[in-house]
Amino acid sequence: MLHRKLFLIAVAFTAMPAALPAQGQFGSAVAVSGREVYVGQPGNVYGPGAVYVFRADPQGVWRVATKLTRSGATNGDGFGSAIAADGNTLLVGQTKADSESGLVVVLTRDGAGAWRETGTLKAPERHAGDAFGASIVVSGGGGGGGRAFISTGVRGFGPMVFTRRSGSVYVFRNSGGTWVAETTLTSSDTSGSATFGGAVAASGSRVMIGNFRADSGNGAVYVSTCSIARGGQGGAGGGAAGSWKARSRRRGRSRGGTAALAAR
Repeated sequence: MLHRKLFLIAVAFTAMPAALPAQGQFGSAVAVSGREVYVGQPGNVYGPGAVYVFRADPQGVWRVATKLTRSGATNGDGFGSAIAADGNTLLVGQTKADSESGLVVVLTRDGAGAWRETGTLKAPERHAGDAFGASIVVSGGGGGGGRAFISTGVRGFGPMVFTRRSGSVYVFRNSGGTWVAETTLTSSDTSGSATFGGAVAASGSRVMIGNFRADSGNGAVYVSTCSIARGGQGGAGGGAAGSWKARSRRRGRSRGGTAALAAR
């Protein structure tokens, strides 16, 4: 057990970029795609938020291959608050943008292997303090067909959790490389709805959304599925528009914090 702990500590230190500024919040978001690891540093007060791309060298040591920032970035801009990676598509949350209404930056890797900013995603209804882009999940492939599930943020801690509005999860469909807002998922339970979207997981045509303050604080996970009109491509991996419906809600003691359903 001691050897395993030492190994984990060694890996953690190896994966830190050189000369990391203090208070940088390195590791606030992590994503893995193929042989690359993406690590967000959104709260860097000494420079713009960044996403570090790590690759393992032939000796198995993780090293920074590149550092991604936004053009025209400013110190502490929140870039890197959430990350979703799928092949040559990278979605990066920036919750502090536009009076903290938030947005998601779309980056695409070109033929030379360089990441280029190719667009931004914004909530159809924007409000200051919503922190859109706090959580991002891609299901079904990000490069053409598939969907992105993007949630608003949760403020505060413990009993002081709150947001300016009820939490939401926005569904964007990738149609031929263009991301289109498809629908907005919200909680049917108005009590504790501020934390709806605190955790999100998706697989195929099903999305699971955690709400750890629902049901008088016991927590709940909401399950929604997408049905595709006849003749369209089914599932979250298809490019056709779909109709989302809430199928069930699973309850348990603060179970919504992980957006995972476990057998009893």
